Order: sequence, then structure tokens, then C-alpha cells
Amino acid sequence: MKLKMRQKENTGGNAGGVRGTGGCCASAVLEKLKVALTLGALAATALTSANAQDRAAVAVDAAGGSRELVVMTRNLYQGADLTRIVAEADPSLVPVRVSETLAMVLANDFPARAMGIADEVESVRPDVIGLQEAALFQVQSPGDSLWLPPDQQAAAQDVLLDYVAILGDALARKGLRYKAVVTVTNLSMELPMVVAEDGGYRFDDVRLTDRAVLLVRDDLPVGHLRVLATSHGHFGTLLSLPVAGTDVPVLRGWCAADIAVRGRTLRVVNAHLEAWHPLVRCAQAAELLAGPAAVRGDLVCLGDFNSNANADGTDGYGLLLAGGLEDAWWRPGDPAAPPTWGREEDLALDTIPLVDRLDLVLYRGALDPVDRGVTGDGVADRVLSTVGEDRLLWHSDHAGVNVTFALP
Repeated sequence: MKLKMRQKENTGGNAGGVRGTGGCCASAVLEKLKVALTLGALAATALTSANAQDRAAVAVDAAGGSRELVVMTRNLYQGADLTRIVAEADPSLVPVRVSETLAMVLANDFPARAMGIADEVESVRPDVIGLQEAALFQVQSPGDSLWLPPDQQAAAQDVLLDYVAILGDALARKGLRYKAVVTVTNLSMELPMVVAEDGGYRFDDVRLTDRAVLLVRDDLPVGHLRVLATSHGHFGTLLSLPVAGTDVPVLRGWCAADIAVRGRTLRVVNAHLEAWHPLVRCAQAAELLAGPAAVRGDLVCLGDFNSNANADGTDGYGLLLAGGLEDAWWRPGDPAAPPTWGREEDLALDTIPLVDRLDLVLYRGALDPVDRGVTGDGVADRVLSTVGEDRLLWHSDHAGVNVTFALP
């Protein structure tokens, strides 16, 4: 705008124009030429701005140098064991069991635990994080699931706890910038619960939605880590569990991101396999190999596989290795890797050791695991919760697992 204003000021009479016969026409032509040049410069600027990120990315890719990718898998633990609900044979008592379960979720205080998990992330600074059991709890008060047929019931909408949002806030408070690039919504189940009030009680509804999420660092220089594409899906083989007299399929799935790390492309898959039935888990492992893991080139497959990798290897873990994946934590001849799961439902209990290695980072291709670690497994790592009485809580019933890969 300033340039155009100067041009207009300079075209008064012949001042600044071409002198001699036809000076007025020449001046007009010159003004048009200047405007055309200005518009061309603006267009070039817009094109430069639009392509700046891609050109910078190419420049970074061409720069070469050492390339590393740090990944973490972190089961957040939804906060309670659902077994008490599934095991209740009397449908009339299910609202009581749901209330007990939600009370345990609240006592296990995810907002406090999220700060501890943020400490883990700060200590590792992973480029990509796979989250499992990234729960969303929603309530409806009063509920309608006891009174209305299913096709007339309204879904619970009021957010009680959103684990992804809470963890995002905890990371931001530490100055850590991560972006959720892909999410798969797994089991989503709404049930009635009994709530005491004014000497009596009422029935509310609570909905649990289980999710798996991939987070990617959002603070790296342009071109160092780019998300090229994302995908997600569910396994076709599912376990059904009886809940309140109805069979409920336990929906489980995976989410994936194709990324470029300083010009080297690879896929990262985050999966959560079935916990309660080994044959279903093996079928899901086979689907994983035939689906998102069936990609040419480098692959990182992380998550909670619910298959003890420190056992005899005949479960889903053995199937994944037979399918061509390697374990970033263990190779034949190595001592057993540290366990990652086994805390009690109540995370304040400090005497229960981790027992099974369920949280894995598997890979294939020209990747070299040069470093690895476990986080959130030490007594000193526990966080203070002030919900009810003061208690020290583990971050989860799982530990976090991280691996640093050198890329060729």
C-alpha cells in the first residue's frame, strides 16, 4: 500500500514522468508498468510464502547429517478394572458396580498422574508418542438408560474426564508442544450408575470411550519431522463380553502415521490388542501384520500388545516376531527385558511389582535401536494426589517404554 501511494504522488504533472511530447501518455504507461510490477512482486511474495515450508523442508532433508527418531509407548490406564462390571451376573446390581468403578477412576486422579507422565515425556523428549487407554468419561444426569429403549436414549455428553486434553494441558505447562495427529476410537460403552443424594439416590448414566492416539512433537525446526499421511482402523476379530445381560463387542484398533525424519520416510503404528482372550489377541496380531504393518520400507510398531514378551513367545508376541518384526528391547541371547505392567487397580498400593512385559516397541527395516529406557517405574516417580486423603500414586498400571532409533 505504501508503494502504491508513492507512485500516485509521483505522477502529478510531468514530475517523475517521461519528459517531451506525449509525456502524459508515457507517464500513464509508466504508472501501469509500476502497478504491474508491484502486483507481480506481491504474487511472487505470496507464492514464496506458500512454498516456504516445503522448500525449507527440502533444504533440511538435503542437509544430511545424523538422523534419530525417539518413540515412546504409554498406556495411560483408564483408572479402574472393568472386571467387576463384567463379572456381575445380576443386571439390577450393575449400576452399583458402575458407581464403584467410577469411584476408583476418580480416586486414581488422572489430572495428578498426567503431571507425572508429563515429567516422563520431558525426560525423554520423544518425537512420537503412542497412547493407549486415552479415556474419555462423559455423564448424563439424570440418566435415561434404565427407562428408555436403546433407540430413544440420548448419549451422555457432559465431559467428566478427557485424558487426552488433560495430558495436553500437563505437557503445555512444562512448555512441551505435542499435537494429536491421529486417533482411533475403540470401545464406547454407556451404563447406568447409582448416585447418592439428599438421603436418597438417583440414576445417572456414564459413558466410557477408549481411544488410542499418536502424538507428534510440534516444536521441531521445519523439515525435521513431517507427518505425510495418517490412517486408523479396527480389528475384525473381536471379543464380546456380557454386560448387564447384553453381549458387548470390545472394539479394539490401531492408528498410524507416515512420517519423514530429515527426508527418511517410515510408518509408525500404535496398537492395543485384546487383553482377555489369547486367541482373539493372536488373530488381531495377524491382522496387524497383514494390515497397517504390511508397508514397504521402515516400520515402527509400538503399543500395548497384552502379550507377555518375557514368556515363551507363543502368544501374539511370538506371532509378530514370526511375521518379520524385531523387538527393540530384546534379541536372542539377551537377558530378559524389564517388565512394564502389573500394578494393582488402586495405584496407591506401592508393594506390587511390575510382572509382565506387555508394552513393546517393535520394528522392521534399516532402523537401529541405539538407546532405550523405561519410565514411571520407580517408587520416587509417584505423584501426590489430594483427592480425598493425600496419597502417592503410580502414574499408571503400566510403565512407559521409549526407544531411540538411528536412521540411515
